[in-house]
Amino acid sequence: MIGPAPRSRARFSVRNGRIVREPDTIQTRTLLIALGLGLLVLVPFMANVWGHSEKRRLGYEIARANQQLVAAREERRLLRTEEACESDLRKVQERAISELGLLPRTPAATVVVHGIVPVPATPGPADPDQEMVLARTRGAVRGAQP
Repeated sequence: MIGPAPRSRARFSVRNGRIVREPDTIQTRTLLIALGLGLLVLVPFMANVWGHSEKRRLGYEIARANQQLVAAREERRLLRTEEACESDLRKVQERAISELGLLPRTPAATVVVHGIVPVPATPGPADPDQEMVLARTRGAVRGAQP
């Protein structure tokens, strides 16, 4: 025998309206236990990874701060060298004459204020009394300015 004809199908009437699904407490408990065990393993692992990444980040930050400190010290050294070069009175006088067009002072144009003896524009031979007065004057001026 060949069997039933291909067009003959059995028809079933299925009504699922009365089926009530109840929560499976055993599967729920198993799922919660698995999640709890997973968290017990995952939390210390993540804390370890976070600690290592924080340690590395702080190391980079310290290295960057050290580089900035070295750069600031080098800049400070260069500025002190430049300040020393710029505070040389002969260079200041030369720049005032060449760049600003100022004329060298003459003894006739010198005005004495409050009894202070003026410093000569160019260093030259001076008598010992004038050297002593100049030394006291320079000391008073240096002492007045911090």
